[in-house]
Amino acid sequence: MSMQQYSETLWEELQVPGVVPLLTQIRDELAQVVGELQNTAKALAELSAALQGRALQSTGGKVPLPALTLPLSPTTLNQMVNAADIPGTSKIGVWKLSVNVPAGQTVVVNVPVLPGTVAVFAAPLEVTATYYSSQITADVWVDGNDVTPAPWEYAITGDDQIDFGQYYYMRIGLTGTITNNSTTSTLITFKVEVMAIDSTFFDKFYKPIIQHSVDALQSLANFVSGQSK
Repeated sequence: MSMQQYSETLWEELQVPGVVPLLTQIRDELAQVVGELQNTAKALAELSAALQGRALQSTGGKVPLPALTLPLSPTTLNQMVNAADIPGTSKIGVWKLSVNVPAGQTVVVNVPVLPGTVAVFAAPLEVTATYYSSQITADVWVDGNDVTPAPWEYAITGDDQIDFGQYYYMRIGLTGTITNNSTTSTLITFKVEVMAIDSTFFDKFYKPIIQHSVDALQSLANFVSGQSK
């Protein structure tokens, strides 16, 4: 089998009249294209700077805030704390209490927080009773704060759920004063899902995330009201 023979080498082909001038022309055209691209890039950069300058001028030198994004929802934050399963960090449980309130009497219920923990509501408080009446009311205090002040005392008129909010937490406990001004006694049952979070972990991790959300909202409010600097 004979090897294929090429009639000319590359060097010989380059010596063909017209090849070298053609390569020179291609080189020059490529250099022109590169120059035009560089000019275009420079023009775009100047245009971008000009637009930014106009935007700053139209807003009085204030840069518009980006879209507000809060770090985590309460549900997601609670799920993450539980999923991390760090020993001693948190425990979740269902708290249930039944209290008999005789007709014409007042009963006080105290639910303290576990020592060394902060309690976070993981679900709404469920309320049921054997007898309902608008004359049976509850005044609820959380960490010494009245959450049902007059004239908003909670009337036990049917099965209900009270949503304190999953960012609402307790360091001391809950106190409920239940007054039965009806002529019928009732057995009231409270049920709620609570997370008991180690107080040190809460202060160093949980609370700063809540505060960050508040700060983000405050920054947006200041910007909208024209108070941002």
